[in-house]
Amino acid sequence: MDTASQFEALPSRGLYGKKELTRLVNPRSIAIVGASATPGSFGYRSVENTGFGYEGRVYPVNPKHMEILGHKCYPDIEHVPETPDCVVLSVPREQVLPLVEQCAALGVGGAVVYSSGFAETGDPEGAEEQHRLTAIARSSGMRILGPNCIGIMNFVNRVGMSFQPGLNQLPMITGPIGLVVQSGALGFMITQGMQRGLGFSYNFAPGNSCDVDICDLINFLIEDDTTKAIACVFEGVRNGQRLLEAGRRALIAGKPLVAYKLGNNDLSRQAALSHTGTLTGSLAAYQAAFESTGVIQAARRAL
Repeated sequence: MDTASQFEALPSRGLYGKKELTRLVNPRSIAIVGASATPGSFGYRSVENTGFGYEGRVYPVNPKHMEILGHKCYPDIEHVPETPDCVVLSVPREQVLPLVEQCAALGVGGAVVYSSGFAETGDPEGAEEQHRLTAIARSSGMRILGPNCIGIMNFVNRVGMSFQPGLNQLPMITGPIGLVVQSGALGFMITQGMQRGLGFSYNFAPGNSCDVDICDLINFLIEDDTTKAIACVFEGVRNGQRLLEAGRRALIAGKPLVAYKLGNNDLSRQAALSHTGTLTGSLAAYQAAFESTGVIQAARRAL
């Protein structure tokens, strides 16, 4: 059996890159649906995290407020004065599908979905709703990050599309390392290396990856001029061929791709499934994939 066939087989597609992901990752305008004036809330932090140098336009959306953190607030997405490149959804799960459908119909370029309660729960209803998000993304061309994710930290354009507390307090050191980490909390811990002088280009947390996954995000970083090296911490992928292709592209581009694979025993595999709904696959298969494409495997070592 070849390496790729050892992974879970799903209908394949090509890798997304800068062409497909720019409006999601480097938006000129952002709407935050579920923006809040309550300090500490996800909606408040999402507005707050756009405030460390972003030069684009920010549109909080909440019918209960006129203004949030100096930005005029709008009652719904249709009243925003332009079609935003990216929409951040900080709303309960029940509101996600109709809002995603609305955004797609309006021609929004990308959506970041924080909400949990989808495939990671193991509940058939949540899995079906996630499948519908995938279908909307495929049919409309609107790229979706998530659900069940903490979002995007873009240090090139100085914008966080994330509810992560403390993000806007970091020293913003733009550097050559791009991060793709399925665990948002772990990714932010790595990003805190800025406090020790490390510089990053992006930190991506794809969550359940209903549409955009780690392979796409690696490919975006390969095509990004600021990024010179890529660090990836992941639980699993749903299609091994795409991971192999991303690895080959990194090798050809001369960008070191360092990967750390989580979920290597029964307990951690169960945790991965409940965390992002990802089937982790055989460690041997991933090791063979890394070796065949020049990916540098980071291994845990005993102290």
